[in-house]
Amino acid sequence: MLDSSGDPRERVARMTEMTQVFLEKAKRHQNVHENVRQTITFVQATASVVGNMLVVYPPVSLGCAGICAILPVCSSRPRRGVTT
Repeated sequence: MLDSSGDPRERVARMTEMTQVFLEKAKRHQNVHENVRQTITFVQATASVVGNMLVVYPPVSLGCAGICAILPVCSSRPRRGVTT
């Protein structure tokens, strides 16, 4: 950490360096927040389109239900040490 008995210029330099590190972390956090917001907007728009298709053509709902049921199975990773 910071040693109060050291050179004041060195302490200021260390504090400046730490401040830059924290600012970079905050910037990355802001980028992640923006990406999540964009993803949520996309998912909501997609859900709206799918919902409108299901209203117009009800048999599509069966296909959609099947896809929604199988996707988690297909996308899950096999667990290590688990045998069937």
